[in-house]
Amino acid sequence: EEKTTQAPLPVWLRSLGAKTSSVVADEDSLERETLQRERRWVFVNEVPFVCKELKNKIEKALEAINPQTNNNNNSNNNATQNAPNAQTVNNNSNTSTPTRRHRNLGEELKESNNANAHDIIPAIHFESTEQVMRGAMRIDGWNVLEAEFVIKSAKWNKNIPFRTIVGSLHPMKLFQLHNCNNFLKSALEIVLKLEKLVTATKEIDRKVEDIRVNKIMEDVSRNLKFAMEELLIGVSVFPDGTLFSPTVFQPYLPQDLLLECNISNKEFNVNCYCLHLLPNKPQKLVRHSSPPKIGEVLNCTRNGSAYWVEIADVARVRIPNERIANIFTLTNSASQLCTEMRDKPAIPL
Repeated sequence: EEKTTQAPLPVWLRSLGAKTSSVVADEDSLERETLQRERRWVFVNEVPFVCKELKNKIEKALEAINPQTNNNNNSNNNATQNAPNAQTVNNNSNTSTPTRRHRNLGEELKESNNANAHDIIPAIHFESTEQVMRGAMRIDGWNVLEAEFVIKSAKWNKNIPFRTIVGSLHPMKLFQLHNCNNFLKSALEIVLKLEKLVTATKEIDRKVEDIRVNKIMEDVSRNLKFAMEELLIGVSVFPDGTLFSPTVFQPYLPQDLLLECNISNKEFNVNCYCLHLLPNKPQKLVRHSSPPKIGEVLNCTRNGSAYWVEIADVARVRIPNERIANIFTLTNSASQLCTEMRDKPAIPL
């Protein structure tokens, strides 16, 4: 006659309602019961906490990335406290220091209908190393609300300044920030669904087997990863002009000039390409660098038309931005939280 012995239970497992008298020394049965109770404990105690933390971090990132001027109910004082500090950027020193508002941002900008932007969003000033490009801009969320660019190059326009502006009626969109916003919203939607599922679940012991928390965490983490990539990897519109919107500039940019603003390594990038138009396709073509350099020949596209150019001059400015760095930090922290939750041994696979 086979004898059975009682197996001791951990204190935390007994606190969940396990009965010592009902547990026999059947290893498989004990393992199944232990795993089920571990899953229940994690689902009841840890998943709601993780959902709350994820929601808090993602909502803070979304608040930082969304335009401020869309909310007209906010007072100017509160908005000013949340606005990024004005900066003066010089590519020679790669430093930024607080400065007063750019007086020469353009009389057209001062007469803009979007008066709140002047009170809420300070101007960011920039100047390239050899003073080929200088200017200022106001960035609100994913929109460049107002900007001024002055281009002067001996290799391109014989040092005759060319000036163009971006007005608030037709702002320039920073597609990377807009994409980042969409990925964050997708991640938040998944978290809210899981939170609602946890709240609505009454029969925990039955439902916990059906809810694949690790798969849900993977989906959230994937969207957060995509959001971070938008802030790290610069997307250039040159020489492919499919994302280029020349109509946002007043006056329009000529075919032999291209300006682009993007985000790379959590910084704003402003790039200027001064071009020489070529009458025909060159006989010998060399693979161009990324990003393109002076003297290289490329095939450009603008408004559906293709043409060949040689790069006469290039100016680049990198502008550190505390707001973008904060968005990245919050998103990365949320992603790490997803990874920790996904790797819990008690989470069902």
